[in-house]
Amino acid sequence: MQKVQNSSKNVTLIVNRTERDEQVESITKTLVAANATDPKLFSYMKKLIRVDEYVDKNNIRHITFVPMTSNHIQLEAARLINFVRKNAKTGAITPCFPAKNVTNCVLTQPSFDQFHKIKKLVTAPTILKNGRVISKPRYDIESGIFYHASEPLELGDIEPTPQNVEWAKNLILDDLLGDFPFKSEADKANAVS
Repeated sequence: MQKVQNSSKNVTLIVNRTERDEQVESITKTLVAANATDPKLFSYMKKLIRVDEYVDKNNIRHITFVPMTSNHIQLEAARLINFVRKNAKTGAITPCFPAKNVTNCVLTQPSFDQFHKIKKLVTAPTILKNGRVISKPRYDIESGIFYHASEPLELGDIEPTPQNVEWAKNLILDDLLGDFPFKSEADKANAVS
């Protein structure tokens, strides 16, 4: 297999039937690179999936985890890579589609660790152990959490500034729990924690 650069797509592959493993490697590397910053394909439960999002007639967002099939891989690979065949006699180059046996091999890899892994799906803003808040509906590359919100949620200012901490403390202690008859300060502290 020979790789040549092309202006409309990053890679053009001149394929031969005998170079399946190299094609599998090139397709996999190209898919991984294309999903590096704004991922659409993910590793989830040891499968390669894509996340489809749609809005229903009531304007509510939904997502579906779709396991990738050989056909999906063919289409995605053809979108990213120019596959061509070179005629041995004439040297003519003709476009082709990635071979089914090649895209089947992409899906039979022992793992998809090179793709971003969805570790958890959440439907509400999430506070991580380090204090960072995931508040935008999308995949968070750093944590592996996919946050899906059916409707947008505005959180306002969530930075832990002294003013915000004081406001939150007053909200909890005065507005929410101010009238509750706790037996002791320890009971009140337990309720707040």
